[in-house]
Amino acid sequence: ILILNKCAHTGTENKTEKLFVSCFKKIVENISNGSKINEIVNQSMEAAVKLVNSDRSLLFSYNSSKKEMEVIASTGVNTSTLKKNLTISSEKGVVGKTFNTGKTFNIPDVYDNENFDSCFDLLTKYKTRSLISVPVYNCRRKVIGVAQFMNKKDGKPFSNSDISNVDSFMTF
Repeated sequence: ILILNKCAHTGTENKTEKLFVSCFKKIVENISNGSKINEIVNQSMEAAVKLVNSDRSLLFSYNSSKKEMEVIASTGVNTSTLKKNLTISSEKGVVGKTFNTGKTFNIPDVYDNENFDSCFDLLTKYKTRSLISVPVYNCRRKVIGVAQFMNKKDGKPFSNSDISNVDSFMTF
């Protein structure tokens, strides 16, 4: 909303701001039209992927009965080829750290990070290099999941601006 206001007052928008506003408007329109929550969640993830120019994303939801994080949405992952749903203990990896602390992590080289768990890389035959991991909140500001964005397509590290853009789409 801050970006929307800034653009309205100055009359200037850069490419990222235009994309942000466009994605945000589409999501608001779908909410207004009564779209199902899973459609809005998927659209939010796709918008965030475009904004940060990432190669892949995973959205984890907390399953309290199993104490696991389950992948409920993804981009750049062919989940149909997997034999089971992607899950990880809520105490494990960067996803667990993000979920339990409610903090955002921007990791330029995941293999230098003690919390990184390569299980999804092994399962999906993918090489994560850099990662943004952000908590996902419900309307009461309770952490209900984690969104992760992997590898900027241009090979550069994720920026603070990328984190800001992703945060804007991660409250449901």
